[in-house]
Amino acid sequence: MKKLIFIVLVLLTTGCNTQPIKDNLSSPISLGSYEKAEKAILQALAPLWRGHIQSKGHIIASRSMRNYLSFNASSHLAKVDIFFDAKSYTIKYKNSSNLKYDGENIHKTYNKWVIELNRAVESYVR
Repeated sequence: MKKLIFIVLVLLTTGCNTQPIKDNLSSPISLGSYEKAEKAILQALAPLWRGHIQSKGHIIASRSMRNYLSFNASSHLAKVDIFFDAKSYTIKYKNSSNLKYDGENIHKTYNKWVIELNRAVESYVR
C-alpha cells in the first residue's frame, strides 16, 4: 500500500511540470479569401475549443478542462488570440487559469493544447 501511495505521489508531482510557452505559432493560408479563412479557423476550433469573432481578423478561442477531483466547474482554462487575414494566421497566448503561467513558462497541458490547435487549423486552411 505504501508503495502504491508513493507511486501516485510521484506521478502527481512529475505530471505537473511547466515548460517554456509555445507562443506566436503561425502558418500560411492558401484558401484565397478572408471569408474562407475565417470559416476554416472556426471549423478547426469546433471539436475542443470555443471561438468567437472579436473583430475582423481576430478570433478569441478558449479551452477548458474540468478537474473531477476539484469542486471547480472548470479548473483549467486557456485563452488564445488568433489573428488572421487571407494569407496567414498567428495563434498567441491571451490568458489562462490554473495553468501555472509565470510570464515565460506554463503547464505542459497548455502547450499540448495549442500545438494540437495549430495542427487542426493548418489542416483546415491548406
